[in-house]
Amino acid sequence: MSLEDLAENILSFLSSNTETILHAEQNISNYEKNEDYPRLLIELLEYEGIDQQIRLGSSILLKNYLYKNWRKRSYSRNKKEQIQIKEELKLDLKKYLLTHFIDENISITKQLITTLCNIIYIEFPREWITLDETFINLFEESANNLVITHQISIFLKSALKKLASKTIPRDRRAFIVLGNKMLPLVTNLLESSLEGILNIIPLFLPNSNNNKKNNNQNVDNKDLPLMIDIFNNLIQTLRWVVTKGLEKDNKNKNEIVFQIVEYLHQILDLECSALLQSVCKLFKFFRKLIYSDPTPFTTQPDSFKSLLISLFSVFNKTFYSINQNDLNNSNLENEEKFFSKYLLLRSMLVLIAIFSKRQLISMKIFNELLNEEQLQELIEILLKKYLIIDIEDLDYWNNQPESYFHQDYSKYWKVDLNPCTGSLIVSLNEVFPEIVPKILFNILNKNLYEKKEDFLLSIKFSQLLFIESILHSIGLCSYLLYKNVNFVDWFQHEFEEIIYFDDYDKLKEIKNQSLQTSNLENNNNSSNNNNSSSSGNNNDNDNNDNNNNNGQEENEKITEKEQFNIFFRRLSWLIGNFIYLIPIESKIIFYDYFTKLFLKPGTVLQLTCVDTLQSIINDEDWNIEGVNKYLNNWIEILFYIINDFHYWKSKCSVLNVLNLIIKKLGNDIIEFSNIILEQISILWKNSHKQQQLNSNSNSNSISNNINNNINNNNNNNNENENEFLSDSIIEVCINVVFNLENNQSEGFNILLQIIVDVINAKIQQNEIESQIKNQNTNKNGYNNVKYAITNALDDNVFVNCLQLWRAILLNSSMMENELFELFPYIFEIINNDIDNIPLICEIIEGYLIRMNEKIIKKYHIELINFIYKWINQIIDAGILLLTHLLEILLIFDPKLITPLIIETGLVNEMILSTITQDKNSLIINSYYSILSRIFLINRPKIEENPSLFISFLNNWLNDSHDFGNWYLKKASVCSIITSFFSPKLENFNKLFSYILNLSISIISQYLNVYLKNQQLPKQNYDSYIVHLKDSGDLFQEISEYPKPSQFNLIKYEILEQFDSIMDLDFCKLITSSIQNLENQINEKSFNNLISQNQNLIDELTNLINSLNEKII
Repeated sequence: MSLEDLAENILSFLSSNTETILHAEQNISNYEKNEDYPRLLIELLEYEGIDQQIRLGSSILLKNYLYKNWRKRSYSRNKKEQIQIKEELKLDLKKYLLTHFIDENISITKQLITTLCNIIYIEFPREWITLDETFINLFEESANNLVITHQISIFLKSALKKLASKTIPRDRRAFIVLGNKMLPLVTNLLESSLEGILNIIPLFLPNSNNNKKNNNQNVDNKDLPLMIDIFNNLIQTLRWVVTKGLEKDNKNKNEIVFQIVEYLHQILDLECSALLQSVCKLFKFFRKLIYSDPTPFTTQPDSFKSLLISLFSVFNKTFYSINQNDLNNSNLENEEKFFSKYLLLRSMLVLIAIFSKRQLISMKIFNELLNEEQLQELIEILLKKYLIIDIEDLDYWNNQPESYFHQDYSKYWKVDLNPCTGSLIVSLNEVFPEIVPKILFNILNKNLYEKKEDFLLSIKFSQLLFIESILHSIGLCSYLLYKNVNFVDWFQHEFEEIIYFDDYDKLKEIKNQSLQTSNLENNNNSSNNNNSSSSGNNNDNDNNDNNNNNGQEENEKITEKEQFNIFFRRLSWLIGNFIYLIPIESKIIFYDYFTKLFLKPGTVLQLTCVDTLQSIINDEDWNIEGVNKYLNNWIEILFYIINDFHYWKSKCSVLNVLNLIIKKLGNDIIEFSNIILEQISILWKNSHKQQQLNSNSNSNSISNNINNNINNNNNNNNENENEFLSDSIIEVCINVVFNLENNQSEGFNILLQIIVDVINAKIQQNEIESQIKNQNTNKNGYNNVKYAITNALDDNVFVNCLQLWRAILLNSSMMENELFELFPYIFEIINNDIDNIPLICEIIEGYLIRMNEKIIKKYHIELINFIYKWINQIIDAGILLLTHLLEILLIFDPKLITPLIIETGLVNEMILSTITQDKNSLIINSYYSILSRIFLINRPKIEENPSLFISFLNNWLNDSHDFGNWYLKKASVCSIITSFFSPKLENFNKLFSYILNLSISIISQYLNVYLKNQQLPKQNYDSYIVHLKDSGDLFQEISEYPKPSQFNLIKYEILEQFDSIMDLDFCKLITSSIQNLENQINEKSFNNLISQNQNLIDELTNLINSLNEKII
């Protein structure tokens, strides 16, 4: 392995080409087996003049390698995968990382810091007792270098955050010791850092006297951001030290609270937006401290009052300065100003909320700082400038309506105007619950027309947008506002006529007339503007007509039909927000409003209605009769609009709602099953055709040595979209099948095609994997085949297909021939897919219960081979499922199956496991159950290895006393007395006593059950599932969907009907075995054996007589 080859593969590893990355990963995994691999990576890091990308890749690979192999133990099932790093090498690596983690390339620094933090996390506190001294030395050495100090602060923050996450009590105690040592260091660093910032910031502020006086000082413009970032890192570090590294009663916590207040005062006095992030981090930390312990409030309330006053003062000076025109021009600086003010106000409201909840400061203070008049002005600004839909949004709505609807505010809500403003309005309502609702409804009433027809015919589009923003704010505060307003009466009065209005031809005519008049006025204004422009006085006109121009731009951005849909969409959204709070008797009125809105055209409106429908269905107090009246319409609309949508998220939203309807209705879904299954079939065919087009562009090229220039991005996006859609379609099918409960079996034929399509895709994928293993492909061929595999079939789609297969199998009593034809595909789709073994086992079980004779007769060899292949490769829960299958096979045809099991060698493996006890106790019991059935058919050859069988027999007898299941005891005893009951065995006297004791236990339990229930006890063939679900360390979950109880009842009846052990006359077998002993040994030995166990024999005889009297 040469350094050049490694460097080349690292460059490939960082490539954007999927094929290149896959090939590089394979080579790098081979390099990792060399113990000098980490040293080579360090050589590349230190190599002068090397490409920075190679250095970055080396740091990433070093981090991954050490994280995977640093521990002395491995969590993987196959421990050979872990490479043990020698202790000498570990010491060298730690020394190197501590002295070289600082790099000119900040990305490399962050990777090396993460590597160091991972090592510290693993070894703390054993190897890092003096971690505090390490950081002290690092900061002292970097005192005169701001860049290095910045990187060390990142290391300090990351290390303490990592250690604070440890949960083991011993480690937590060690971190508290470390926290007490680190506190003085962190606080001192914070103070010196803030002092430096306070000294340097005046030099950068405009109109500052200091700026002129200190021009001769050499201050780098890059210093301030670094200093602020150091300060922010230290704030977060202090947070981890105080919240996780100090005792709850530590007196230093109160001092830190006042220290943070002082920091905030100093920063707020500067009124510098560059320090906004610092303010936010300090407030977050401050809030956490005072919320958990409000003691400082009671000692020095004036300090917190002055902090509030400072906050309001800064806010009032800055908030009203920004205007919407700047935002419309996409001026980033102005947006940042808004976010600064947003976060400032947010911090202020958080403080108010804490103070008011703790009742530590009177609300009078808040009213003095922000009275009702100021509050109304603030809310109007928020609604008009920031919550309202702007021109860019309108353009997005008009050109990409589905993308507009699905834009994810959650990922960037802190830097987006609309969600930020919504958050502020909710916070204001929480703090001022009596004032804000009144303000919102007053503003709304001013903008609504008394006559609803006038509203529709005369309202300007800009006014409509403003009303939409008001309704948006009302919906956001739904839970808070509901106590202050009668939503049902208000909504009926204001919006019922508007929702039911249908005379859009008249509306269009009036709008056209209005538009013509407006155009004439604009032409006149334009000529006037041209005249004034020539004289150089046009600036004032631009400002005065700004609102009119904006209104025209907005109208151009959106079609006539969509203009009112913006309003209707908000009404639908309001219904969804308030539906949980509406009284049951009034819900039906809103179902009618919603249905009317749902029927209106418009992509965004319809998608909003889909979300509203989800809220209606999730409503626990929904009006069942009212829903049934509209349900058919809703389902028809869902299938109608899904065909108009192009984006997979839109289609999946519809299918998710359909799933909720099916689950909510349960067996009542039968009324709608035909239309659902029919439409689902059409939807699947359309999506599957598209998926075939995408996959063929990749799969066809396998035989043609796949072209290197695959259009990765477009194809991947299309494939992923179709996979998500396929996944949702199959989930709907599964829920339909499970909720029909065998009432609509003939409709399931439509769903078999879905299973066939997915199975074919899985078989194709397995064939591709086989090509990799069996053919010598060239470099490009290998990578392209690998690429085709990773994109051939989504795992969720395949798993859901198996769920659907299983559901049809267990719920339908028809289609036996069609299902039988599918069975052989099971062995083709498994391949190396170990994760789906549980589902495969359940499908096979369903086949055995439904058509055991046909399946066993034709596929008994394949089934035994399948079980034998996987039983040693899977974790405990999987072994239980496989042994359960084996037992079912033995129940149905023991004479055919037993020789095959013996031939595989499974019998010897089970016997050895019971002796060594190397498996879970549930598995050992399962082995005993299987072995008992095998020995009843085929007596083992004890003479070949008598010592092995003696050990096995002793373990079996010892374990039999702990069997909770009487049925397993019965099977064990029957097998032992059939196959092992021989006086020639060692310790036969002990064996004889064991058998008598167990027989007494079995018959006693048998009698108790009979006397209590007046029926014979039965074997619970699903007891293994109960055990599995109680043992969390096995499979995460056996199945998402519960088995229908109807199928279980049928299964029990069938298994009991075929199970020969159920019919074994236990009493007769015991008595005949004892009597046969007399013929095997001499009379004296027999009498001695009887006399030694006379009490047990008498008790057994009495129980047998009692059993015969009561039952027979």
